[in-house]
Amino acid sequence: MLINLEAVEDWVSLHFFCRPELLEIALTDPDYIAEDPLLTPAQKKLRTLEHIGLVHLGSIVLSTLVSNYLCDRCLELGLATLTVIKSDLITTETLSRFAEKMNFRAFCRLGTGYAHQPQHEQQKILAHNLEAIVGAVYLEFNRDILKTQNWLGEYFLKAAVDELLDQASLNSYLR
Repeated sequence: MLINLEAVEDWVSLHFFCRPELLEIALTDPDYIAEDPLLTPAQKKLRTLEHIGLVHLGSIVLSTLVSNYLCDRCLELGLATLTVIKSDLITTETLSRFAEKMNFRAFCRLGTGYAHQPQHEQQKILAHNLEAIVGAVYLEFNRDILKTQNWLGEYFLKAAVDELLDQASLNSYLR
């Protein structure tokens, strides 16, 4: 299955990716790579490591950006509360829920066993691919954290924070 990179660029609201291969790496799960009969073992290893690298980079960038976003917009809640909110925002469950809301799976190349995985494993795979997208966008912006934060604020953070801080949730954080 080929990834429609133009559709992905539209989906992430970033047109004319200079390095579209980053999107392809981010959206191709290691299980899919392992099943590809056209790749040599060395190619499979390299592509898997590239994907894992984007996941780790994206995780670090996402954590930093969530901290910055919360401090810029919700500092009145206090640092302890912001730490709890941040930890809730970057969980596998939250990331996979937003990936589902954004129809993320439609763009991912997943292994044939994905549908048979337990729900927590499916969530982990989607969360990792979403983190990989964040890593790819960060690299696309030449490691410009402000540009990445502006994109992520519009794309994910505002909706995630708003949902998390609805009146019922806010009361539980303030107890």
